[in-house]
Amino acid sequence: MADRKIITEELESLNTLKEMAESYEEIAATQMQKIKDSVLKTRDYLTGISDVFVDLKASYQREVKDLLARRKNGGKSLPTLLQKNPKLLMVAF
Repeated sequence: MADRKIITEELESLNTLKEMAESYEEIAATQMQKIKDSVLKTRDYLTGISDVFVDLKASYQREVKDLLARRKNGGKSLPTLLQKNPKLLMVAF
């Protein structure tokens, strides 16, 4: 009879341990899902920032090229004044 009581107590302990393990498993799964969602949101955010940076960089490069092209093709020229004496050669702006 004592053996049956010990076995019953051990079964109850094992069932309690099983319930605890299942509870911890559910908690861990919930936390991992939250972390996964957070990683996905962060990835989307960083992708968006990267896209904005690439667009801004390309726009800046186009603007610089346009300014250089205007300067070469009929942009403002600098007035110059050359004097006859080589020692006093001046360029006026």
